[in-house]
Amino acid sequence: MTESNDLDKLRDIVRVNDIGMLATLDSDGQFKARPMAVQDFDEAGRLWFFTEFQAPKADEVFTDPRALVTFSGKNYVSIQGTASVVQDPERQTQLWNKGAEAWLQCEPTDAKVALLVVQADGAEFWETPGFASGVLGIITAAVKGDRPDLGTNEKVDL
Repeated sequence: MTESNDLDKLRDIVRVNDIGMLATLDSDGQFKARPMAVQDFDEAGRLWFFTEFQAPKADEVFTDPRALVTFSGKNYVSIQGTASVVQDPERQTQLWNKGAEAWLQCEPTDAKVALLVVQADGAEFWETPGFASGVLGIITAAVKGDRPDLGTNEKVDL
C-alpha cells in the first residue's frame, strides 16, 4: 500500500472506533493511559482530542511528547506518534460539540481548553473477520488441525 492508502485505511478504522486509549509517559517514565474521544483524524495524520490545558496528561506531553493511541472493536489499531498541546480557539470552535461542552463545562474559547494533537508517525492494524466468522474459523481449524485465519495484520510507516 502507498502511504496515502495506509493513512486512509487507518482513518476508516478509527472512524468507527471514535474512543481511543491515549498513552503518555509520566515523570517517572511510567505509561499512563486514558480513554479519549477523537475529534478528528485529519489528512495530515493528526489525531485531535480535547483536554484541559493544565491537565496531568498535558504536563506529561510537555515533558515527553511520545504517545500511543490504541483502538479496539471489530478491528484493532495502534498509532504511535508525537503529541503536542495547543490552544487554537478557531480550531477548538470548529471541533466543539455537545460531548466536549459537557466534559469541559465551558465555551470552546475558554483559557482552560486545549487540543492534544498526536502526529502519527507509524501504526499497526489488525482486521478481523468479525465475531461469528472468527468463532466459526477457530472451530473449523480446530477440527481440521489447522491454524485459524484471524484476519490480517499490517505495519504502516507514516
